[in-house]
Amino acid sequence: MVKPQKPLLLLSLVFVLLALLTFVLPKETSFGSKVVNGDTTARFTLDYFSFNDVFFPTPKDTVPDISEVQNLVAQLDLLEAMEDEEEEKEPLIDNNADPLKVDTIKPKKVDISHLLEAKYRIQFPDSSYDALAKFFTALSKSSDSSELIRIIHYGDSQLEGDRITSDLRKKFQKRFGGCGLGLAPIIESVDARSTIKQEYPEGWKKYLIYGTGYENEYKHNYGLLGSYFGYDVVGDSSYLDSTIAEDAVGHLDSLWIKFTKPYSYMRKYVHFDNIKLLYGDVPEKTSLKVSDKDTSLNYEIPASTGFGVLKIPYKGDPSFEEMTLEFKAHKSPQLYGVCFDCNGGVAVDNVGMRGSSGIEFLRIDKDFFSREMIKMNVRLLILQYGVNVVPGEMESYKWYENKMYTRIRRLKALNPNMNILVVGVSDMSKKVEEDMVSYPNVKLIRDAQRNAAKRSGVAFWDLYEAMGGENSMVAWVEAEEPLAGADYTHFNSKGARMVASMLYNAIMLEYEQYTKN
Repeated sequence: MVKPQKPLLLLSLVFVLLALLTFVLPKETSFGSKVVNGDTTARFTLDYFSFNDVFFPTPKDTVPDISEVQNLVAQLDLLEAMEDEEEEKEPLIDNNADPLKVDTIKPKKVDISHLLEAKYRIQFPDSSYDALAKFFTALSKSSDSSELIRIIHYGDSQLEGDRITSDLRKKFQKRFGGCGLGLAPIIESVDARSTIKQEYPEGWKKYLIYGTGYENEYKHNYGLLGSYFGYDVVGDSSYLDSTIAEDAVGHLDSLWIKFTKPYSYMRKYVHFDNIKLLYGDVPEKTSLKVSDKDTSLNYEIPASTGFGVLKIPYKGDPSFEEMTLEFKAHKSPQLYGVCFDCNGGVAVDNVGMRGSSGIEFLRIDKDFFSREMIKMNVRLLILQYGVNVVPGEMESYKWYENKMYTRIRRLKALNPNMNILVVGVSDMSKKVEEDMVSYPNVKLIRDAQRNAAKRSGVAFWDLYEAMGGENSMVAWVEAEEPLAGADYTHFNSKGARMVASMLYNAIMLEYEQYTKN
């Protein structure tokens, strides 16, 4: 018979041994380390309990209260609604009137400076508004001009589906005029865009400057979307229907794309005055047939090289439902996308580059890119990247700062009439033990982006702080009405509207100060 004292003694010895081990074991051990851009990062780590973890545990990181952010956005939206109710004499889109009529464009009279404390405001590289002065000047003249001002919102998958951008577009167009959906790709890699849908047959191919699909083609003559599109070469025509012909050598010589309006999208924001087909090299004359449910028109794109724009007035039903573009040529033209625009006001383009960290812009030929920016009258670039940099945790992000600085400088030189606004990385969470907490490197990446913006002489907006700072993504995901997805990375539609409201009002606050001076 085993005496009870012996098992007890054995357990006590094991307990003492384990306690002693907590003093000598490291907090964590890294495995499979590699060096990236001069910094060491681990492929994975193994964590150990320390003596304090077991006997004197510290309180877990707290989740911030984001009610302040929610209340701020609610107040901003309420003020905007009150202005609309008091000042709007007629709808922005009137089927029998010019959508850019001056008396539909209202100055913002409510001072919101008392609502936006420092963490919600734009940060300038110096004490002046020079970093956004060119854009602000163009905005201030928009109600007196038929000139169309373009804003391009570049970013990673945080923008996919026209998230954030679509709400910015509504707000800018409501105040400064304009209509339409901006620039849309020929085909979407991910069918998630909430503002316009596409149907197309097999045979199209997309070439990207980012991700694994990058191919060094066409002398780096990529479009504003960071991509170009063309017909693919096929050997099997079994999927082809009667609307698509195929020549003897296996190339498609006719291909179509149909754009349709999502039923959930507000009808007045689907009004537009024209479409613009953006294209590059055209090896041979290409026929283009543009059809909607009522009409069909034929156009011709001449053989050419360089950047071209075919502008087609839209005379269809203002409540746009669908439009089909059919291309016919034995050799595919290089296509960049289709703009759905007004003749004046503001156009806002969404460019969500899944997997991008914002450092691929050097892959576009500088002179060609410059011609595109100037031809399309781009007055503001918004750069919103960072979530793809976060998972590869490092101790320093000086390499990323330097890369972003180089890219921003390149972009800044493309158009002398254009400004740039860098939006810092949003908070992002991972699981540590049993809790979701912020990645510890998010602030380092944010700092790298801010430093790059300051060195480049461009404006910066700190989304990380605006949304609540450390562990704020946890609060956004776990809110009573969730504001972000279960991946603890991407905003949902409600959260995207909140981000757009904060960003737009931060820009407008500085615009009001600029115009007063």
